[in-house]
Amino acid sequence: YHPWHFSTFWSTMHPLPLKQLRDLALHLRTHVIFGCNTDVGKTICSTGLVRASRGSHYIKPLQCGGSDQNFIERHADFPKDDPKLRTLFRWNTPASPHIASILEEKPKSDEEVLSAVQAALLDSRTATSTVWLETAGGVLSPSSASPKNVMPCHALTNSWGWTVQADL
Repeated sequence: YHPWHFSTFWSTMHPLPLKQLRDLALHLRTHVIFGCNTDVGKTICSTGLVRASRGSHYIKPLQCGGSDQNFIERHADFPKDDPKLRTLFRWNTPASPHIASILEEKPKSDEEVLSAVQAALLDSRTATSTVWLETAGGVLSPSSASPKNVMPCHALTNSWGWTVQADL
């Protein structure tokens, strides 16, 4: 694995300057926490990691139902609304982001999610930054843009038919 892989991918998905992407890839410790399904321990794991690495940042790009950020505030001893803890997009329905966004009629495009994640990472960057980024589900969980993909073409072609969170 080489840090330029992410930079190259991201630069093709969103027009953030390549220099900023390289800087993020080389100088920001970013760890992604995946876990298949709900209630498998992603937030508990994230809380322990955030608490153990004082001064770190926590980003939840897609939140469906509840508030993992509030859980971390309470159990990792962060003040309410600390700027180091961020939820970027939120739906009230406790379901996969592609389902919640359909039910609430609030889909977000892949570009919107990527742009928000990139901006949050840039905002989190300091000399000693560590970022814990917690997904809403597992590596192959659909993102919120999935409502645009109505056919189950992942079963018929070489394409999944949706953008998975691992690609964001």
